[in-house]
Amino acid sequence: MMGFTLSRIALFACGAILMAAVAVPISEMYQDRGNDSMEKVAEADAMFVDALWDIDMDETALRGDILLPSPAYELILDGYFLTISDDDGNSYVSSLKHRTDRIELGYGDSVNVCRYGDKLMLCSNVPDDEPVTETDPLEDWDTAPPEEPSAGNSYTVTNENGNSITISCGPA
Repeated sequence: MMGFTLSRIALFACGAILMAAVAVPISEMYQDRGNDSMEKVAEADAMFVDALWDIDMDETALRGDILLPSPAYELILDGYFLTISDDDGNSYVSSLKHRTDRIELGYGDSVNVCRYGDKLMLCSNVPDDEPVTETDPLEDWDTAPPEEPSAGNSYTVTNENGNSITISCGPA
C-alpha cells in the first residue's frame, strides 16, 4: 500500500513539473499576441491622427474611448511619435508623418485639436496674436445675371482671365 501511495505522489509531482514547463511558453505566446495587437492599435491611431492633418478642418475632437481599447491605457502624442502606455508600464510606439504638441489623452478624456502652422496642437494653445485670415475661393470671380431669360435659373460666372462657367437649375 505504501508503494501505491508513493507512486501517486511521484505522479502528481511529475504532472506539476510538466504543467509548469508547458505553461510558461503558452503564457508568453499569449503575451506576444497581446503586444502585436496593441502595436496594431498604435499604428491605426497614428494613421487616424495623420488623416486629421490631411482633411480640411478648423478643429476636431480626439476621444480616448475611441482611440484606446480600455481604461488601462493612455495615449500620448509628442512630436513625431504616438505612444500608448498601459498600467503595467508597457509602451507601444508608432511614428507620425506630422508633428504634434505634447497631448496626453486618457480613456475618458476628450480634447480639441487644431492644425496650426506645421503641427497639430490643442486648440486652447493656439496663439491669439496672429489673426487667421480666411480667403474666399470665389473672390476672383465676378457674377453676372443671365444674358437672356430662360425657363430655369441660370448664372454665368467669369473670372479675370476670361474663363466662364454657366450654372443652370431647373428646366432647360
